[in-house]
Amino acid sequence: LTPDGDKCTLTATGSGTTLVYAVSEDGGYSASCEVTVHCDHVYETDWTVDTPAKMYSTGYKSHHCKNCQVYKDRTAIPGIRSVSLNTTRVFGDGTQRTPTVTVTDSDGNKLVKGTDYTVKYSSSERKAVGDYAVTIDFKGAYEGSEERTFDIVDTVTGFYRYNSSLGQAEFRWDALDGAAGYRFYRKEGASGKYQVLATLKKAVTTYTDTKVVPNKEYYYAVVPYNANKTGKKGSELYLNAAINVPSLYVYTDDETGLPYANIYYSSNYSGYQLYRSASAGGKYSLVTTAAYGTFYDSGLTVGKTYYYKARALAYYNGKAYYSDYTYEHSIEVIVPAPDSPTVSASGNNQTYVEWKASRGAAGYDVYRSESSYGTYTKIGSTKNTYYADKGLTADKYYYYKIEAFRTISGKNYYSPMSSYGSAKTGFSKPYGVTISSKNLTTTLIKWKKPANVTGVELSCYDSSVGDYKVLSNQAAASGSYTHTKLDSTKSYDYRLRSYKTVSGEKAYSDGVFNSFKPQIAAATSLKAHNVSSTAVKLTWTMPANATIAYISRSTSLDGYYSQIGSSETNSYLVENLETGA
Repeated sequence: LTPDGDKCTLTATGSGTTLVYAVSEDGGYSASCEVTVHCDHVYETDWTVDTPAKMYSTGYKSHHCKNCQVYKDRTAIPGIRSVSLNTTRVFGDGTQRTPTVTVTDSDGNKLVKGTDYTVKYSSSERKAVGDYAVTIDFKGAYEGSEERTFDIVDTVTGFYRYNSSLGQAEFRWDALDGAAGYRFYRKEGASGKYQVLATLKKAVTTYTDTKVVPNKEYYYAVVPYNANKTGKKGSELYLNAAINVPSLYVYTDDETGLPYANIYYSSNYSGYQLYRSASAGGKYSLVTTAAYGTFYDSGLTVGKTYYYKARALAYYNGKAYYSDYTYEHSIEVIVPAPDSPTVSASGNNQTYVEWKASRGAAGYDVYRSESSYGTYTKIGSTKNTYYADKGLTADKYYYYKIEAFRTISGKNYYSPMSSYGSAKTGFSKPYGVTISSKNLTTTLIKWKKPANVTGVELSCYDSSVGDYKVLSNQAAASGSYTHTKLDSTKSYDYRLRSYKTVSGEKAYSDGVFNSFKPQIAAATSLKAHNVSSTAVKLTWTMPANATIAYISRSTSLDGYYSQIGSSETNSYLVENLETGA
């Protein structure tokens, strides 16, 4: 810059206004001016990628001005969402294997090979069994790199037994790309020879062997194949077709003291066999072959221990197959324990003890204590199911337990002790109360009067007045009352109480309460008449007002009874019986 002025040239790099300032070399002169530049933008028709898209990351592109740095139409480039091969496992048959690559963006559009990405394989020779890598390099509007792998194999994978039952087993495996189908093999035992059971198409990846013989061992394998090659057997599957051992539980029946067995086995099987021995490890004999899981044994000796084993039974193609035996179970035949006794005061100084009979018992020992958990002392024996205990202290509680016994060859075998029953001596309640149906509209109530009272009052609850209505007052030692004209659909609540008459006034004991609904009585006079070697005719006396009888049968006196029919008359014909049974 000189005092006379000078010229210079400015090059615009964009539109807008700026201040231009010039200074002489020696700094003596300076000048400045404001310059405004305007650009008539001319935009490129092609897109310019401002930020390339990446895996899971959005990019951007726009149209740029040819003369300046201005751009327009800024647009998002969807990020890459997925990179996949059309197969990750392919059958190696000796031909070149080149899986197809598919790349999609977040909008679901497929990227174009060559334009958006290139593909490179880790090996140019891809025929042998092994692992291979595929590298995908992105270009153009995209950047980055991804690697995927695939395997060339000659065996199937995912081979497993899906399900099995008696006589059959189902198998499944993973489909294998490049295979035309599969050959399914089986051999019997570890040293057997594999045989082809089926040749299957590619779409079939399951097979059911329907010829599995029980109690044999099998091995299975699947081999892929196509027109070029047959593959290899991969992992073998072992199948033990043994009939499963059942679960055996042996208990004592509370009512009979005899053993009964519960046997649990697979629903695929036909039933079970139960065996019994008189000694541990001794000779076992078949007791029963049955399809139901509970069996009540009978005809055994009290006081003796018996031993049981069981095995499951299955039929296949008309032939019986058996499981191994369960381990040995033992149980002692006992006299069943009586139920807890019913005790009532029958005077100021005595009690009346009664109980239900124990099946097979020859007699009973009666024990007494002065506290529920105290020491019980034997006070007597009886063949009856009741016992009168006399000479007691008035107004005192007494507790009783009963022990049943059976005598065999001069030796007594005893039941477990019953639980206790108790009563307080003094002004006693009626005892020995029973209620039974004579027919559907009539009940019979019986009782015994304590020795230290005047009489017994019988009442029935009347809901219309909300209180008990007296039916009878009786002074007899053994009383009874027939209640008639009853409704068979209703239950009736009875109360019995003792009373004493003192100076013309009645004093009452606590009540004995019973609820009862009229019922049909049991049939009587049941008889069986031989008709033929395989049939019997049953006859009986039908109770009054009964319209139908149900007939049940057991293979032993103490066994389990199941219903076999019904009759509206007094007879029933049982047919198809086993001769001699």
